[in-house]
Amino acid sequence: MSRGCTAQCSIGASLPAQYKYTHAVLHRALKQAMRWGLVPRNVCEDVDRPQLKRDEIQPLDREQTCRLLQAAKGDRLYAQYVVAVTAGLRPGEMLALRWSDVDLEAGTLRINRALSGSEFAAPKTPGSRRKKNSPTSHVALSEPIASAS
Repeated sequence: MSRGCTAQCSIGASLPAQYKYTHAVLHRALKQAMRWGLVPRNVCEDVDRPQLKRDEIQPLDREQTCRLLQAAKGDRLYAQYVVAVTAGLRPGEMLALRWSDVDLEAGTLRINRALSGSEFAAPKTPGSRRKKNSPTSHVALSEPIASAS
């Protein structure tokens, strides 16, 4: 039995997300089998749940940011690019912003929802609901409004 586990673990090590998913499915299936009296215990509880190792995010440096914004100049989504690189929002928060979340006079963004999958939802934690001071974003967001007037 241990040889099989070792072989499976070495295969799973090269596919960590699949390994974690397989463990979760097996754990749930054995939990249900215990409820139905089909197995005496859930052996998945005897092993540590696989952990995904996430690479550390490498933010753009100043030069890369300038090149990105220069390339985006004139694009209809330019203001969104500026907000993305200056406000420090998560991707789902960025995509969930509405004009009602923006206070141009105060230079703030209100974060009170996020895009999760294909739905907008409240942030997962109360601390994620916040107001961000973003003077650079304020300038970028004001430009489209000024040019539309």
